[in-house]
Amino acid sequence: MAAKEEDGKGLKVDASVDGKTFAAARFPKNFKVEHQQAYTVMDSSTHAVFLHVNARHHSIALFEADAVGLHHLMIEAVSIDDLGRAYDAAIERGVVRVTLGRHTNDHMMSFYATSPSGFMVEVGWGGRSIDDATWKVEEMVHGPSIWGHERSWLSAEKRAEARALRLQAAADGLRAPVHVSPEELD
Repeated sequence: MAAKEEDGKGLKVDASVDGKTFAAARFPKNFKVEHQQAYTVMDSSTHAVFLHVNARHHSIALFEADAVGLHHLMIEAVSIDDLGRAYDAAIERGVVRVTLGRHTNDHMMSFYATSPSGFMVEVGWGGRSIDDATWKVEEMVHGPSIWGHERSWLSAEKRAEARALRLQAAADGLRAPVHVSPEELD
């Protein structure tokens, strides 16, 4: 569970194994990151906090949820073709839980598949990197996806709400640059 410190200048994180008993999560000794550069708040209605420890937009995300446990982990493909081949393989095996789409916060093009253990694995490509010297915390108001990412487990009503957010993002002209690594240019 993550929440702002009372002074509003930091982030307090409590950890739990069973969802009932919580203890203060502690960072390693001498670990310091400016609070503005340590997390991104996504659309406050989702109560999501995205944390990073390197140039990757986020390394971990904390969400308010009905269940306790791991929602998903993410694997970043080396190329867009690798992403496409992984998507084809997941469709063939019938394990796609969230269709191909693009996130508003990290610009990652990705899909989600169910793992044999039951949690989801996000396979993505093209996520943005951020520079702590220039990064500004932003609130995402267009929902989690610019396009795609149809979530198969949502009710018809919730899927319609998600579609409405994506349509509004399109109507507002929301676009994101493509992030290509130097290795892909060869």
